[in-house]
Amino acid sequence: MVEMDIKPEVAHYCGEAAIEALLDFCQANHFYHFLLVCDGNTQAVLGRRVEAALSAKGWDVLTVVLEGKEVIADEKYLTQVFFRCDARPRLYLAVGSGTVTDIARFCSHRTGNPFAVIPTAPSVDGFASLIAPVVIRRFKDTAYCQPPMAIFADIQILCQAPPAMIAAGFGDMLGKYTALADWKLASLIWDEPYRPQIAVRMRSALDACVQNVDKIGQAQPAGIAALMDGLVESGLCMLLNGNSRPASGA
Repeated sequence: MVEMDIKPEVAHYCGEAAIEALLDFCQANHFYHFLLVCDGNTQAVLGRRVEAALSAKGWDVLTVVLEGKEVIADEKYLTQVFFRCDARPRLYLAVGSGTVTDIARFCSHRTGNPFAVIPTAPSVDGFASLIAPVVIRRFKDTAYCQPPMAIFADIQILCQAPPAMIAAGFGDMLGKYTALADWKLASLIWDEPYRPQIAVRMRSALDACVQNVDKIGQAQPAGIAALMDGLVESGLCMLLNGNSRPASGA
């Protein structure tokens, strides 16, 4: 049994045995039917391994490979998932980064199914979030959906992510400096609801990333684990606060 870090609403594992942790989680929670969502790149990086591990257990897996050069969370790609799903209750599995996760988040919520995330890059802080940015009729809007039940991050896969995606994740964390200041100012000037305990959690996650900046830049496991933990913690802070104030300001 692989040990997981259980935080409010979301179980999180980051290490070398992510697929094993996923299998343990599914067995413990009696999930035997799945809809796996990935794109062409993430299928090659990790999706096939996840599908093979689930199938080797004799479990039922439907796989949706989102097709196209640039996958975005719009009607075209949401429909690809809706077309492939059936009436059977399933655990949706997002294998990818932010966009794939948002597509799985939206579709799982609208079909009344839970979902979990297997990230392939530490690139965004939205993995644990309950919102999904979607593009409808070329207009980007925020859809309130649900957080994942769990996040399973393979540290070796994350370390091999494109440097630009690692840099994006680190940049996302650095943005918390201004976000936290803006949130505090809004509370002082406009009486914006402010929760110090969440701000402290967010700042602690940010500080851990900054302290590991060299290891993150060199894609060392310790640094990438700190970055991934920080991104997940940022999403949890948004989840606990009920909005994105702790991570994006007021």
